[in-house]
Amino acid sequence: MAKKKKRKYIPKPATGGYSPKSYKKPLWMRIVRIIAMFVIGGLMIVVIIYKAWQYYKIFKH
Repeated sequence: MAKKKKRKYIPKPATGGYSPKSYKKPLWMRIVRIIAMFVIGGLMIVVIIYKAWQYYKIFKH
């Protein structure tokens, strides 16, 4: 991911763990959110790899 210094940082709605409000929540809530983020990210990576492998297989034949 390329860093854009000129653009102001806008927190994404999906990853609300960086907002100041989250620090008032209990620790386990943050841990659960971080785990969920990793799981979603991992699933996305797996899907991308699987799709890429399928396309690679199709083009090789």
